[in-house]
Amino acid sequence: MAAALTVAYGAIDEFHQHHVPGRTGTVRDVAIDALGVALAIILTGAVTTPRAAVAGRH
Repeated sequence: MAAALTVAYGAIDEFHQHHVPGRTGTVRDVAIDALGVALAIILTGAVTTPRAAVAGRH
């Protein structure tokens, strides 16, 4: 849910930038935002340990 909201916010921001003089809003920038979200999810999963795995170790 958080990832979808983040990408949606990025899309809305790009739409807004499209209407600001001197700025451009592109689908490419939304894709880069989505890639950043995916990378954050992957990295967060790589550095956190599931509680079930920790609970099994004493």
